Amino acid sequence: MSFCLTLFHNPAASSTDATAPYVIEYFRTRAIILASLLVRGRNELDLHNHRAEGGMKTIVRREQIQFLRECGLWGALEPAELGLISAADGNWAPEQLNHLPQWCEQLRVLRWVLKIDTYLLPLSRHPNLDFSVAGSIAKNGDAIRCKVSLQPLDIRPVRDLAYAYTLSVALEMSRRGLIHPTERLEEKEREMRVGFFQKRGDFVVNGSYLWELENEELWSLFHVACIRHSYCQYIIDQLSANGVRPYQFSGRPNLVIGGVLEQSPKSEISSKSGLI
Repeated sequence: MSFCLTLFHNPAASSTDATAPYVIEYFRTRAIILASLLVRGRNELDLHNHRAEGGMKTIVRREQIQFLRECGLWGALEPAELGLISAADGNWAPEQLNHLPQWCEQLRVLRWVLKIDTYLLPLSRHPNLDFSVAGSIAKNGDAIRCKVSLQPLDIRPVRDLAYAYTLSVALEMSRRGLIHPTERLEEKEREMRVGFFQKRGDFVVNGSYLWELENEELWSLFHVACIRHSYCQYIIDQLSANGVRPYQFSGRPNLVIGGVLEQSPKSEISSKSGLI
């Protein structure tokens, strides 16, 4: 038996929308900035891969600087973000381009949490880098007026599912010798399956079981699942706390999940996913 979950927002099943306005506004601000970074990053990726046409490379940089100023968010940029947006065209390093999948997944989750989208692409569909998530946000940020958001009750199942994916993928990767697990990996995976999969079977990703995926597909899915788990936990924490704290801009998600891995994998997303 296989298991595939599609996630929609069901208003009737949600807890009361009581998120503080300043928290929603902060998430809205982050969504606009992430959208702008993705637009700029796509151009930088094209430049890196020699796909930019004519003068388009200078237009994108100028347009994004103007866009953020018009949205009143130039002062809201974190120092690292300001450096990237202001950098001369073609000056993003490979390690900076490697943040693109992380920003994409964060924005994908934020769009769902802010109810811009009613649908969150499930991990069973193997979400990849998709610049279209910037969509209308990058065209007219001021038009995104969010007044309500999902609540921790709505987000926890997504976080838990991402955690389950992370453990299952890590176990498959360890069997192939792609990572070096601690002794706790199989123990944690067994505990997770008792509580999560007792009646649901194994994960299926685009019609294939995890053991049928290529190494590159496993690496990519592993990173996306880690990012989703980490960012959903961050959002839950902000919705449950008094005040908000920035999500570390340049921080990779914590891949040392519950002590099951000895260290975060050294391989960059670019080398495993063919991004650059």
